[in-house]
Order: sequence, then structure tokens, then C-alpha cells
Amino acid sequence: MIQNGVSGHFSAAHRAPGQDHFHGHTWTVRAWFPDNGEDALDLRAALQRVLASLDHTELSDGLAWGGPLAQFIGSMLPGCAEVEISREAEGIFARWRA
Repeated sequence: MIQNGVSGHFSAAHRAPGQDHFHGHTWTVRAWFPDNGEDALDLRAALQRVLASLDHTELSDGLAWGGPLAQFIGSMLPGCAEVEISREAEGIFARWRA
């Protein structure tokens, strides 16, 4: 199967469990789609819209971790087959597959 990928990044804050203060991370996101002839620029624009809605926000406790965050992003992208999300500087990665 051939897939097309697009990527972007966003920064958001969250609270660590048991702590009152916020801290933030910059996430890199790669979204993969089956090759259905869609224009990569359109796929990238769709990803950018989702990431813009998360950028510089406070993530809820349910979205503060890689796996649930990857799943949420994937669910917002029609036809998305896979989302990889990372905080590369920290060596932390997660992947969601439809």
C-alpha cells in the first residue's frame, strides 16, 4: 500500500499529574493517508487547521499524552490512516493507526 504523508508542529501546555503548574512542549506531527489521488497540499492544509486549533492552548488531561493526542488528531482528519507524534528533543514518540 502506498501512503502519502504530511507534517507540521504545534506547541501546547499541560499540567503534570499531581502538579499545579503548567509546562509546555513542542510536538511534531506526521499524518499518513492512503494514496487516493488527493493533493498533498490539501492534506497538509487539513493537518495545519487541526494543529492550529491546538497551538498555544492548554491541553486537557485526556489529551496531554502522546497516544491520546495522536488519536485525537487522526480522528479530526477524514481518511487519515496513521498519525505519528513526537517530542523529538526528548526522544518521546507515539503512533495511532486507524
